[in-house]
Amino acid sequence: MQSLTHLDITDHEYFTEATIPSEIGKLSSLTMLDMSHNGLRGNLPTELFDLASLELLNLSRNSLSGSLPVSMELASLRELDLSINSLTGTIPGAFGLQESLEDLYLDYNKLSLIEHGLLSNGNETSSSQLSTVSLSFNEINSLPTNYVRLPSDFRRYLTLTLLLI
Repeated sequence: MQSLTHLDITDHEYFTEATIPSEIGKLSSLTMLDMSHNGLRGNLPTELFDLASLELLNLSRNSLSGSLPVSMELASLRELDLSINSLTGTIPGAFGLQESLEDLYLDYNKLSLIEHGLLSNGNETSSSQLSTVSLSFNEINSLPTNYVRLPSDFRRYLTLTLLLI
């Protein structure tokens, strides 16, 4: 199973109210994981965020709860979709440090704070590829001060096609 590259388990009644096993982190060759539309419950296993080969992670439309990981080692991740869950707490700036990340969907959760670094890590030479960031329908009640005024490296975001807060 360590050579498995794609795992697509979407919309299965069998997984309703199941949790994501931490053993999934042992699938070191995994490039695509889609477990959306399943009614999965519980916290996000931290092991998911150490899968360096992962390019697409879609856990949307479940009932996942808890907080997002503070750090991650997802060097290849291009798309992260955790929308339509019950995730709470802070949106870590670590997402902004993922150089390959293009699309980030965290909408329809219960997230309340955006950590500095999501869109600006203060590094004008950063090669962030973020083009879509969807944070709408959360419980965000304020933005970091660096979002109120444009960051000095704002030209990096000229490729940002969609920012929903």
